[in-house]
Amino acid sequence: MAAGALLSAATWLGGLLGWAVERAVDDPGLHPARLSVDLPAPTALEPVEVHTTVRHDRRRLRLVEAVLTQRGEPVARASALFLRRGPQPDGNVWSQPVQMPPVPTELDGAAPTLFLRTYGWGGDMQNPDPEWGTSGPKYTWLHETRPLIDDEPLTAFTRTAMCADVTAAIANWGTEALQFINVDYTLTLSRLPEGPHIGLAALSHYSADGIANGSAVVLDHKGPVGSAVAVSIAHSGFSSTAGPTGRMTDGAEATYWTLIAEAAQRQPNRSLLADDYGRSLSARQLHDAACATAAAFAQRGIGAGTVVSWQLPTTLETAVVMAALTRLGAVQNPIIPILREREVGFITGQLATEFLVVPELWRGFEHGELARSLASDRGFEVITVDLAAPPRAGELRLPRANADALTALAAPSANAQWIYYSSGTTAAPKGSVTPTPR
Repeated sequence: MAAGALLSAATWLGGLLGWAVERAVDDPGLHPARLSVDLPAPTALEPVEVHTTVRHDRRRLRLVEAVLTQRGEPVARASALFLRRGPQPDGNVWSQPVQMPPVPTELDGAAPTLFLRTYGWGGDMQNPDPEWGTSGPKYTWLHETRPLIDDEPLTAFTRTAMCADVTAAIANWGTEALQFINVDYTLTLSRLPEGPHIGLAALSHYSADGIANGSAVVLDHKGPVGSAVAVSIAHSGFSSTAGPTGRMTDGAEATYWTLIAEAAQRQPNRSLLADDYGRSLSARQLHDAACATAAAFAQRGIGAGTVVSWQLPTTLETAVVMAALTRLGAVQNPIIPILREREVGFITGQLATEFLVVPELWRGFEHGELARSLASDRGFEVITVDLAAPPRAGELRLPRANADALTALAAPSANAQWIYYSSGTTAAPKGSVTPTPR
C-alpha cells in the first residue's frame, strides 16, 4: 500500500506511519499494542510515500512494518505489533501512580492544530502554564484538532502515535531547555485512549556522552493507557557558539558574514553549496553573488536594521539572499514556505515588516499574489524572484547590481538580527529572536 502526503514535523511522521500500519489490520479484535518509530533521516517539505508490509500474521498477533520514502529513499520507518484482545486476569499489579493536571477546558488561538499545554517545563512554543514551577515533575496535555490526511477523521491510535513524538521533549527538557533531539520513539498501549486529549507525564531521563533516553506515561482523562520511550542525541544546533572560541583567526568576533568573507579569501575555490540541478557555489562565488544581490537590495532601500521577511524554499538562491541580507545588516525573518495568509499576515504585522521577499510562484501557489495582497494593507514592499522554472547551469535567479556601490560593513549589532516563528500550531505563530549568529 502506498499513500501520498505532505509533512512538516516528526509529529506528522509518527502519525502517518501509525495511520498506515493501522490500515493494514482489518480485524477489530486486534489491538495496537506497540508502535516503534525510527527517524534516521531528515524529511523535506515534499511528497512522500508510505509502504506497509505484514511480516507475521497469527491468530493472536499481527506484526506490520511501514517505510516512509521520499525521492525513492527511506526517511522513516515503523514496526507495529497488534495483539488479540481477551479476558483480563484477576488480581492487581502495582504501578507507579500518576496525578495529572486537569484536562484543559479551552484551546488557545482561533484554529490551533496540535494544541499543547505544558506544566513544569517548556518555552512559549510549548504553551506552559504560568502557575507551575519548573523544578519538579513535568506534564503535558495535547489535542490534535485537524485531520492528518485530507478530511479523514483521526483515529485514537493515529492521534496517540502523533502525540508520542513529544515524549523526547518532555523527558529531555532541563535547566538549559531542550538540548536533545529524538531519533526514535516507542509507544505501548494497553488500551486506546478515550476523548480528544492525550496526556504525557515524564517518568525518567538518563543521559551520558550526548546520548539520552527518556520515558513518559501516556494517559487519557480516565488515567494511564500506556507508556512511551524516546532515544535522543545531543543536538549541536542548540549550541550557543560557532566553534571552540567563537572568534576569527585574527581575533575578530566570528559572524555569519565574516565567516563567508574569510572562506572566500582563504579557500576561494572550495565548494560550499550544490543542488539537484548541477549548480554549485564555491566560497568566492557565494561571497560575490551575495555582494551583488546585497547591492541590488540596497538600491531598493534595504540597509542596517531594515526588517526583511522572506518566504523562500531551500534553494541556492535562498542561501544567497540570506548572506546578502546579513552583509547589509538587515533584520531577517525567515518564514516557513507552507504558511499562508493567516500566518504570514500575522507575522509581518507583528514585526512591522518593511520588505517581503517571496517566489512569484512555487509549487502551484501564488506567493507573489499573496504578498502583494498583504502589502496593500500593511505597507511593506514586495520583492519577488522567479523560481518556477528549473534554472540553467550557472544561473542564479536573483536581482544583481554593482557591488562596488556597497557601503562599508556595519559593526555587528547587539540587537535582534534574526527572528524565527513557529508554524502557529498552538495558536498564532510565536517568534524567537537572536542577535547576529556567532
